[in-house]
Amino acid sequence: MKNTSNGKSLQRELLKIVEASGSNGVSMKSLIKYFKIEDNRISELVELLERRKLVKVVKIKQGNREELLLYPSKVKVPMIPISLATVSEVPCFSCKYLKECEVEKNPSPTTCEILKIWIEKKVKESNK
Repeated sequence: MKNTSNGKSLQRELLKIVEASGSNGVSMKSLIKYFKIEDNRISELVELLERRKLVKVVKIKQGNREELLLYPSKVKVPMIPISLATVSEVPCFSCKYLKECEVEKNPSPTTCEILKIWIEKKVKESNK
């Protein structure tokens, strides 16, 4: 990506990328790598686009890290209402691999089909 100093042109380019990501979203980290400019500059642009309601920013926690994902404003970001009852239903707590399960290892919550199916079911229920 050519490093352009024009703020409007950067905004347009950033918005195009976010819109192209659709319901998958795009991480702030990948935008910083792509544009090759300072983190705070990308943050300013994202904040501006968010204030103008052109993008949605969602915080995702992975292990000890927090990651920001950007979505086009027209995309409905799935949210699962959390309650104690919901937490007690998470299939992980009754899984025989719970003690071995870690992000970026095998087994992993990021690749677990049982967890994926349960989450998809909860998202569908919350959208009714």
